[in-house]
Parts: sequence; C-alpha cells; structure tokens
Amino acid sequence: SNGTSLCLSPSVLSVEPTENATLQVAFDALHFAPVAPFQYYVHARVSRISPASGPVGGGTVVQVFGDNFKPGSHHQCWLGDGRVNATVHEHSCAETRCTELRCTTPALSVLGTHPLRVTLNGQQASDETDFALYHTPTLVRLLPDNGDVVSSEASASALVRVVSDESGDGFPLGEGNGSDYRCLFGASVQPATRSTPHELRCRAPRVSSAGQVAFRVSLNGQQYGASLPFDLLLPPQVTSL
Repeated sequence: SNGTSLCLSPSVLSVEPTENATLQVAFDALHFAPVAPFQYYVHARVSRISPASGPVGGGTVVQVFGDNFKPGSHHQCWLGDGRVNATVHEHSCAETRCTELRCTTPALSVLGTHPLRVTLNGQQASDETDFALYHTPTLVRLLPDNGDVVSSEASASALVRVVSDESGDGFPLGEGNGSDYRCLFGASVQPATRSTPHELRCRAPRVSSAGQVAFRVSLNGQQYGASLPFDLLLPPQVTSL
C-alpha cells in the first residue's frame, strides 16, 4: 500500500572480491523488470582499531583496520547500541593500497567494554572487537608541579607524578585494555605509565626555554582532559661556594 516491497537477497557461491547483479521485481511472479543494480561483496574483516578506548561523551575518531572495506553503500560503525556513519580511506601498506574505515564514536552512558562492529550496507555487520569507555579523570595535583629546563640528552628531565581525584574512576584502563596514556606539556606530548589506578608518571619534555605551560592527560592518546599549570624553570646557577 505504501509502494515499498521487501525481499531477501539470495546467497551466491563465491565472490572475488565483488560481484555485480541486477535486482528485478515481478508483481505476478512471471514478468520481471529491472529495478536497480545490486552488489555482492566479501564479508568485511576487522583486524584492529586505533584507539581502542574513549570517553563516554564520544568524539573519539576511530581508525578501523582490516580487509574488504571498500565495497558497499552505507558504511557505519556500531558501538554498543550506537550507530554512526563511517568513511573509507586508502593508504599505502606493503607496496599495495589498503583501506581503512574511520568513524567518530557517539555519546554513550555505560562505562566498560563494548563491542565495536562495522557494516558496509547499514544492515549486516562484521565480527566484533572490544572498545573501552571511561570517564575523563579529574586531575588533583602534580608532584612536582615544576621542573628545570633541560635540553641536553645527557640530562634527565623531571619525573612527574600525576594524581587524580580518588573519588572518581581515575585511570581505569590497564595495559592492553585500550590504554594509551600520554602527558601533554603545552604542545609537547610525552608517554606515561600507570603506577596505580589513581596515579600516572611521565617525564617533563626537554625544552630550551622557561615558562608556564598547560599540563593535560590523555587515556587514549587522542583526547585530553582539563589542565593544570606546570612551570618550566631555568636551573639554578652556582656562582661561588
């Protein structure tokens, strides 16, 4: 009555890597008329994603690596109950052209690990891979909150302890659970390690000039929370004893 007909596509024996067909419709089971082209493709396979975690507020740009992403008409990422559009990107790998999908995670309300899958037609999805959701931690203090300007590779920069609010979730992601901890000193990114669920440690960058910079932390190597001040100081000069 509304001018819409529904039908299921039949299976095919083999597709390498795609196979084109023509959708035809008959209203009397006898006289078929072509309606639109239809494409069969090999099932998409996800090998890994980057990053593998993000805040519950969404906004994480996820790169999905794998095979057979290029065909299809409605590329999407499914994260938990959320669905968002995805775009196809080509890049060089092992002297060939490889494809990846990119999508931006939606806002979700439930913490923890959720299944992430991709679909090429908005209907049939790939196997799932894990994506971890967390609350962005509230930073309480830096110990120390300053360090000497160090430009020489021979000298060690300040080791900073980053303490989060113990009433919150802190830094919940353990190693191998989607974590990519980083410290941001102004525009300089430094790797960080988790020493406790509420403490990270990272070294101040080697810089050539003094000043105060904004210090921020990322749990997934991409999105950073609120900042605390960090002072880069000129080292003391001893003139006499």
